[in-house]
Amino acid sequence: MWAGWLDYAGVAGINSKYPYGDLGYYQADMAEILGMGSEISDELHHQLEYLHQETQPALQVFVRYVDLSPGRYAQQEQGSGWC
Repeated sequence: MWAGWLDYAGVAGINSKYPYGDLGYYQADMAEILGMGSEISDELHHQLEYLHQETQPALQVFVRYVDLSPGRYAQQEQGSGWC
């Protein structure tokens, strides 16, 4: 999920129109992030749609219980996690 500062709202958040990127529809963004290529079959489309729906409860738990201390967070290098 792409989280960042939403200038129009003046708060941090997730862009509800493009939650994973800006390729046009979220299944394509998810497939790219997960390294599944750009060809999306009907079956893969449904699997990604299901995965997207399954992220909602996980995101709700994260937002409810997360403790992010003030500071700058940066990704050291691609795929290395955040520190």
